[in-house]
Amino acid sequence: MRFSQAGGPDIASDLTFDHVIRTRVAGLALAARRLLDVVAVSGVPIEVGVAYRAADLERGGESALAILRAAHLVRTRSTLGRHEIETYHDRIGVAVGAGLSADSLKEFHHRLASALLATGGADPERLARHYFGAGDAQSAAEYAAAAAARASEALAFERAASLYRFALNLPVGTSPERAKLELLLGDALANAGRGAEAAQVYLFAAETAGPGLRIELHRRAAQQLYTSGHIVEAERALEGVLRKLGMQLPKTSRAALLSLLVRRVQVRLRFAAYDSGSVTRRRFRPRTSCASTPVGPWAWAWG
Repeated sequence: MRFSQAGGPDIASDLTFDHVIRTRVAGLALAARRLLDVVAVSGVPIEVGVAYRAADLERGGESALAILRAAHLVRTRSTLGRHEIETYHDRIGVAVGAGLSADSLKEFHHRLASALLATGGADPERLARHYFGAGDAQSAAEYAAAAAARASEALAFERAASLYRFALNLPVGTSPERAKLELLLGDALANAGRGAEAAQVYLFAAETAGPGLRIELHRRAAQQLYTSGHIVEAERALEGVLRKLGMQLPKTSRAALLSLLVRRVQVRLRFAAYDSGSVTRRRFRPRTSCASTPVGPWAWAWG
């Protein structure tokens, strides 16, 4: 009582609510309690058939559902031909979930993931969450990456970046797989307009990349730093790229103009040689790297 009074009416209300929920749940039949646990662990509306499968109540599910509805612990709804079930209030789900042991939580997460897969067309983000809750980090990372790719296709780049980070935070995957995820994370951040963060991801990925990809990642980092207004850092990154290509960033306007004239002449000569078949495409890498970074103060010098 003293704890309730010291914490104010809100805490007292919380304790009373949790006590009421625990009391009502304790009096449920085993089947109804199991179905309620599944719905609570789901955390979001779930198809009734999936809930029955996860609770191993494909035959006795209807009676269990009727008990829960009568007790106002769950409610159902029909949306676009989908018959779904959810807890009557979010607080009920939180209270029920808090009463489950760690092993029970893992079991229900695994059951939910299996039931969702069995129905086909499951949302990969939900699968990632349930596999993570079940302790299967490998599957969680794979489905998180799939969900991130789907989000990018839908132009939800912020969500994609969040999911790629989630996958990378899991200690699974080979070095090439993680390097690919880091590159995709950088692209998602760049597309979301978070250039400075994207640049840091590209630079981090460049530390373990091969020589050719390392140059490309430094170039992308420089481009994102320029577009996000980090000019000094961008010039530093770009100078590193040009140094590896045997070039340098002009220091003055006169040097930039001279560089422009020299490069235009070189390009014309190279195209002429290329048409004659004496030059390979590989020799165009310096020109490609410069032309793809037209965002800095000397951008016109590369035009």
